Amino acid sequence: MATSLKQGEALRLARTEHDLSRFHVCLGWNREGRLPAEIPEMHVGAKPQSTAFDLDVVAILLNQQGKIADLGNHETVHGVRTSGDVVYHRVRRHSSGAIWLSGDNRSGDGDEEQIVVDLAALDAAYQRIVFLVIINEAHQRRQNFAQVGHAYIRVLDSQERSLCRYDLSDSPALAHSCALTFAELRRDGADWQFCAIGQPHEADRFSELLKPYL
Repeated sequence: MATSLKQGEALRLARTEHDLSRFHVCLGWNREGRLPAEIPEMHVGAKPQSTAFDLDVVAILLNQQGKIADLGNHETVHGVRTSGDVVYHRVRRHSSGAIWLSGDNRSGDGDEEQIVVDLAALDAAYQRIVFLVIINEAHQRRQNFAQVGHAYIRVLDSQERSLCRYDLSDSPALAHSCALTFAELRRDGADWQFCAIGQPHEADRFSELLKPYL
């Protein structure tokens, strides 16, 4: 049975108990937004221009100083950057091959995005992996995560069995947030920890959200 995490809690992923070669970090949300009756009273006046939500998932690989060591170069393949320590819809696979973004929705439980991580192959220079979700053009469309609703992140093992889940539904802190730091994977010696973060951000620009890690 999967462990249900609360904000600030963590699950240890020990190499003696888990196959660290393949973890599936799955993110889900209500892509069409919450029904009017589901939106808390405090959000009634914040009517979005559109009920369709375009969310971008980002994985940021950090070094021991908590910074992005490589932002990538300007070489592209078919207009897409091919390197750097930020994995998102334009750079779907890290240059190490140890982490990649998949939109295949293979688990069957309604996950919108999957990020697959080979923790065993990840270079020791990488100490943390931060997972962000950003509402595209949130300010322009007057959208926020309180309107998205039913947002969650969960981790599956190499057999795609659910290990833990962190739900962010109905949180008052999401009223003005256009992006969320969902969770982190943190290196802990030879093992890792999956940490529930749930930090909201008012910014909806990719460049602004990367600033703390530069």
